[in-house]
Amino acid sequence: MSVLIPGARSVIQVGGRVFTDLNNLLIFRARTSTTATGANCTMRVANGTAGYAVTTGKTLTIRAIKAVGDVASAFTYFSLLYSDNDMGFATNNAATNAVHAYGASSESFGTNPTLENNTFNTNFAIPAAKYPGVIDGNTSAGLGYEIYGYEA
Repeated sequence: MSVLIPGARSVIQVGGRVFTDLNNLLIFRARTSTTATGANCTMRVANGTAGYAVTTGKTLTIRAIKAVGDVASAFTYFSLLYSDNDMGFATNNAATNAVHAYGASSESFGTNPTLENNTFNTNFAIPAAKYPGVIDGNTSAGLGYEIYGYEA
């Protein structure tokens, strides 16, 4: 059964990427801290209390990232990755067998405090049973993240 809500969005746009299949869109959150104990984070779904593991038999493709929070305080950089373990939320727990989106351990994406929005498009495929996450490469500027993708 479908319910039509007048004025409801039929698309979401993030950094120029348009998402039209909102029923299947996964939106994750992640947070890294400015403290020495918070540079790593496994993604969570809304109200999730544990890191998200990709569904058995599926591949999660991350399509866009929006860095929010303390972006205005400093230039910073972060890496999108997946691992065999749940690193926790804003911790320094290491990623086991990490695979980074662009090879470098902490320098995949850079934020610019002079921009209102720091959004990034990507097509990072994460296999079943892996944990998607982020690692902040600059602990003097913690970030919040909204991460958008689909499982198929």
